[in-house]
Amino acid sequence: LVKKMGRQEAVLTGNLPYNISSQIVFKLCDEHHVFPFACLLFQKEVAQRIAAAPFSKSYGVLSLAAQHFYDVKMEMDISPHLFKPQPKVVSTLVSFKRRESGPFAKDYKAFLRVVKAGFSQRRKKIINALSSYLKMDKSELLKALEEAGIDPNSRAEQVGLEQFIKLSDSMSEKG
Repeated sequence: LVKKMGRQEAVLTGNLPYNISSQIVFKLCDEHHVFPFACLLFQKEVAQRIAAAPFSKSYGVLSLAAQHFYDVKMEMDISPHLFKPQPKVVSTLVSFKRRESGPFAKDYKAFLRVVKAGFSQRRKKIINALSSYLKMDKSELLKALEEAGIDPNSRAEQVGLEQFIKLSDSMSEKG
């Protein structure tokens, strides 16, 4: 641990148990103020979800959660034959470098709730997914989507990080 500006910080490294790796990413985000950098080993498919960009099949809640606080980079794949016992999957080393400037959501928990709502029904238009998950009036949602610059006919995988931040901030102000 290193003290920086009155707070303790640490670098996180590890080869995670793959069955809990998503939960660890969410915990890393919750504790982003402690970890300016992390370098973690994931199953390749999970690494792709963490680093995914909008419009990709892998893009979703995990991508947006991680990228809200961190610049995420897939550094390298690691072959199964380098491990004992040998796993049945390819592993990928992922680096997380804390973003020092925003935009950041005013309320991260509200941001995650909106993101989860948007991806709750991936094939639906975002307005319908949000409406059914959050039990909100569509006219209120239309206004919030408009304020965030999001086409209500788009799907969640077409909405970028900054737009989700604007949407959650707009919805937090109303509710």
